[in-house]
Amino acid sequence: MFGNYPDLRVYFKGAENYSPEDVQNSERFAKQGQRILLAVRILADTYDDQSTFKAYARETVNRHIKFKMDPALWNVRFIAIVNHISKSNNNNYPG
Repeated sequence: MFGNYPDLRVYFKGAENYSPEDVQNSERFAKQGQRILLAVRILADTYDDQSTFKAYARETVNRHIKFKMDPALWNVRFIAIVNHISKSNNNNYPG
């Protein structure tokens, strides 16, 4: 991401000037990667339970408000995740 979308670096306080190689060698980003994988797994596992799915997604977004992320970024990411889960599970988005 740091190589392909350098404009998003502003959301990573203290790492704004990291290179892609710095990210690869960073314990911070290794831990963050694990947290992201866990979050996506939770979204996939709760996909069929509409209220839990939406609550977890909402809570995740709310936890990141302090980082001043553009809501449009969340929308794009959320749509991509939902589309992937929908295709993988052969289900429809629960609304």
